[in-house]
Amino acid sequence: MQQHDKPIRAFLACSPSPQVRREIVSLQETFKKQIPAGVVSWVKPEDIHLTLKFLGNISAAQKETIQPLLMETIAALPVFHLAPTGAGAFPSLSRPKVIWTGLTGETETLLNLQRRIDRALTAAGFSEEDRPFQGHLTLGRVKKTYASQEIAQSLSRARGFAGGQFQVDHISLYKSDLTPDGAIYTLLRTFPLSR
Repeated sequence: MQQHDKPIRAFLACSPSPQVRREIVSLQETFKKQIPAGVVSWVKPEDIHLTLKFLGNISAAQKETIQPLLMETIAALPVFHLAPTGAGAFPSLSRPKVIWTGLTGETETLLNLQRRIDRALTAAGFSEEDRPFQGHLTLGRVKKTYASQEIAQSLSRARGFAGGQFQVDHISLYKSDLTPDGAIYTLLRTFPLSR
């Protein structure tokens, strides 16, 4: 099998602006002071993103097939704005596994975008999302459970967090390579929204 025929682990996402990213990183820094070291694996600043659809392992042929499909689906939708707000954990504050900041702003437009992407890709043979979409930006993944109380307190204190507003004017297709030091994301292509 040639290198470019190897399946790739891929996902679709949009990213906050550099200014908003700085606010989010500042929130991460606050958490790092309040939560014991080594408990959470923090997402690198440049990797913070909003996942719209995880594609799993896709072949080179699938990658070529979905690109015109995505272009058509996304180009019809308007540019919109989102704002990172507050903080929380999945599945719950008492059993935190993923630490996140939520999103406010034009969330109906975001939901519409996500639904349309999901429908278009389901029609192209990808599995449909089985969980309801919950727009968020992952800040860290909990590796050790003994500090759940500190995490819950820290997240409660960040309830009033507001990270400013960013514009979503394109969607990106990323490749994700899993390494012992965490995932490495490579941008493959961007798809602009309608101006």
